Amino acid sequence: MDAFGLPAFFTSESSRNTTTTPVQSLMLLNSPQLLRHAEALANRVMDGNNDPVQAVEKLWRLAYGRSPEPVERDAALAFLESQYKVISDVSPDTKAHEFVIGKMAYRDGAAISVSPDADQPRLAVANRKELELEDFTIETFIQPRSIYETGSVRTAVSKWNGKSGSPGWGLGITGKGSRRKPQTLVIQLWGKKLDGTFGEAALFSDHHIEMNKPYFVSAVVKLAKPATGEHESERGSVKFFLKDLSNDDEPLLSATVPHDIIGGMSNNLPLMIGGRGDTSSVFDGLIDSVRLSRGDLDQGGLLFTGESVADSTVGYWRFESDPGIRRDSSPNGLDLIDSSPTATASDPVAGAMIDLCHAVLNSNEFLYSP
Repeated sequence: MDAFGLPAFFTSESSRNTTTTPVQSLMLLNSPQLLRHAEALANRVMDGNNDPVQAVEKLWRLAYGRSPEPVERDAALAFLESQYKVISDVSPDTKAHEFVIGKMAYRDGAAISVSPDADQPRLAVANRKELELEDFTIETFIQPRSIYETGSVRTAVSKWNGKSGSPGWGLGITGKGSRRKPQTLVIQLWGKKLDGTFGEAALFSDHHIEMNKPYFVSAVVKLAKPATGEHESERGSVKFFLKDLSNDDEPLLSATVPHDIIGGMSNNLPLMIGGRGDTSSVFDGLIDSVRLSRGDLDQGGLLFTGESVADSTVGYWRFESDPGIRRDSSPNGLDLIDSSPTATASDPVAGAMIDLCHAVLNSNEFLYSP
């Protein structure tokens, strides 16, 4: 109020200025409170929206109560693009020391240690069109330390916010209170079903997973196909693969489970490693070498058979110093970022929108227009 509300010493009542004083400008630009407001506004603008044109339209309506003029829209989009490049150019390994690096038994190299109780960054891949898949294969190596006492899932990899009715998927380990089977691999799919409804397919491998043992785990997701003119509908399937790395005598186990999901799992959420798009269902243990692929890979194409980048590879994260703990080893450049339920500046897309919101909150039209 001292900066904005009180009258000057030579007047009896306050008046609305048409611009800010130098002191007021510094407060606006550097105020932590205004930066928090910019983050909150960016989250509101980006909620469920990955189209920058629509985001700018929503921002102008929220801030100014009107649509942007064409020149304003073009300037805002150019600003977002330039800020995205600036933030992307910052090395994604600058905060690598914040991650806890572990050594997985029977595996060479480093692994990421994830703990639900630790104050550490959450690994994610910002949403990109490459992540919107139909049939897909998700694979990783895990060494779990614990599971939930309830039926909740310790999520290893997901692209889902964990909410019933929201599209997406998540792969993890069931808790002790699971009504189906505790301590087993599960993938949860939320999407459109063969009967036209939107719902969940919770699919279990029924393989027992012991704590503090290293495993290779994979889920090969093949979508169902609706009926067409000459063809009847066809159920989809998820084929699980699991291998206990501590036991050479045990074969690569597999289990195939049918489902009725035909699609509709796409969303604007990031791909999360070690959790979901909320603060629950966090993994506890070591995670190494996560690979996401297009299509339903056969056994010969699995990561367990050969740890490499294939034509079908969408993203491959090895957590090694070469090419970088956060770097994607595939040509797609889907590097890892810090993630939280809200937008943060470590994500180039969110960071650029936060900067634009910060500029809008400092604009004359927002501050002074009636």
